[in-house]
Amino acid sequence: MARVPAEQRRLDFIEAAVRVIAEQGIAGATTRKIAEAADAPLATLHYCFHTKEQLFFAVFEHMSSDILAGQSEAFGGRGDLAVTAARIVRTTMEWSTHHPNYSRVQFDLLLWGLRRGSEDDKWAERVYEVFTNPYVDILRDSVGPNDDPGLVEPLARVVLSVIDGLTLQWVSNPDNGRLQGDVELACAMISTYVSASRGAAQSVAAQVRATASWSSLAECPWLTGEGPAAMIVLIIWSSHLINLESCPFPWSNPMRPVRVVIYGAGTMGLLATRLLTEKGVQIVGAIARSAAKRGVDLGTLSGLDPLGVKIDTNAERVLTSVRPDVVMLATQSFIPEIYDQMAMCIEAGANVLTISEETFFPWNTSPTLTAQLDRLAKARGVTVTGGGHQDSFWIHQVAALMGASHRIDSVKGYATWNADEYGADVITTKHVGETLEAFENGTADADAPPTYGRNVLGALAQASSLTPVSWEATVRPVVVDHDRPSQSLGSMLAAGTVIGYSDVDTMRTAEGPVFTFEMAGYVYGPDESDKNVWDIYGEPDLHLENGVVPSYTTTCTQWVNRVPDVINAAPGVVTIDQMPPLSYRALPLQRYVHDGMLT
Repeated sequence: MARVPAEQRRLDFIEAAVRVIAEQGIAGATTRKIAEAADAPLATLHYCFHTKEQLFFAVFEHMSSDILAGQSEAFGGRGDLAVTAARIVRTTMEWSTHHPNYSRVQFDLLLWGLRRGSEDDKWAERVYEVFTNPYVDILRDSVGPNDDPGLVEPLARVVLSVIDGLTLQWVSNPDNGRLQGDVELACAMISTYVSASRGAAQSVAAQVRATASWSSLAECPWLTGEGPAAMIVLIIWSSHLINLESCPFPWSNPMRPVRVVIYGAGTMGLLATRLLTEKGVQIVGAIARSAAKRGVDLGTLSGLDPLGVKIDTNAERVLTSVRPDVVMLATQSFIPEIYDQMAMCIEAGANVLTISEETFFPWNTSPTLTAQLDRLAKARGVTVTGGGHQDSFWIHQVAALMGASHRIDSVKGYATWNADEYGADVITTKHVGETLEAFENGTADADAPPTYGRNVLGALAQASSLTPVSWEATVRPVVVDHDRPSQSLGSMLAAGTVIGYSDVDTMRTAEGPVFTFEMAGYVYGPDESDKNVWDIYGEPDLHLENGVVPSYTTTCTQWVNRVPDVINAAPGVVTIDQMPPLSYRALPLQRYVHDGMLT
């Protein structure tokens, strides 16, 4: 018997599943019948698809890829969003009429997934994204100079809703002549709306929220009339019912947005502001220490449109008046410096997510204060967590790589970051601009704060169930041999002055492995970039290198992506090693919060 390539065999099973479901319904689509229809052994089907859910999901993936295959010219229209949206509808509906079994079966499969309560509770949502994500990419490439880029994602969802509604009507009454007229009417309405939106300030999403809800749709006079308006509303509404659990419209998820206060309106807080707003978070307050920022709109200071959130220097007033779910704290680096700030947030009933480096794993550097915060947070039922760049790059990636080892003798890490990117408050802590003599005097202080490496290595030991028994730390200055500009300081650093330093930490463990981590923070030259390199020596030797790492950006992206986790976590001080690995957040952040956590 000739060997069938794996990809062809997968396609055979997909097409067989569609035929069986079209003929016998979901109930009759057993894996045995599907294998028989594909003229293949049952064991081969289970090799290609471990579960029936995987096979059924592959049906949607095949539909999407087949619709898009070879259609780059048909979807063309760069610079004309309206034309491209209309062409997506026409091309997809043409495909649907040529593949009637797929058109019918897709509704059976989606309803099966919703009713079954599959182990993957986001199955229907992922099905929806199989179609919307490519549409978003196509539409984004077609945005013209007069188009609002913010229209792309809601337009993609509406386009898919129109397609679903048209398809449902066609499979119920396969009148191709009527379908053609309905398609052209739908395209004209979409095109008219896109054209009109070029002069409108309100986005599609805002207009939908303003004109549609469960009650207002039921009372809408359009639904009792006839003609084009009634037809298009019914199309979108019927599709919405099908996609109820997966459609990311406001009414598909009754959970309210996450409420956040930005505590520290510096470089990191302002970048996080943009990222949070793009993930559907409601920023309800902003706190800064600088009197010059008092009364300034946080959105304006972040380079966004005004958010209606005025920066205040009175933290207690903000926290008690707005009652946030999470405070994003970005002020200082060490627990003694921010203890009172965190305690105030906890007393206000807010979870605290901070990029304070020591808070990443503070138990071995500030155990007394950490224990006090832990007791206070547990009493108030909230969580305190430190996150940021270290989260993935220094802990979870490294801990996962260690898990691939049979024996570890030593672990060595080396990371660099550009101190000039983090603002004047940070750069002054790196002794930038000092003479070598002043640096040596300043770092000889026995009461110097702990190095960040000790927190990182402590977290790695905790994540790997290792017991630290001794610590060593050294500091190495980084001296520039030629004049170098500093953007944060607004001045030139003369040759021979300190532009930063390296902390080198060594941790020995009772179980044997020795850990060394060198972190260099200094003012970069024009050809330098961030590094993150780790080597594990043992059986086998392993190497991890991330290439050029945008530490400035990833500090905030990881900080923001942790928001649902800190809300979901148990009360108390929860260090990153106790958190799950980071996840990409494609949807508004409240969609990842457990039921009942946002009341």
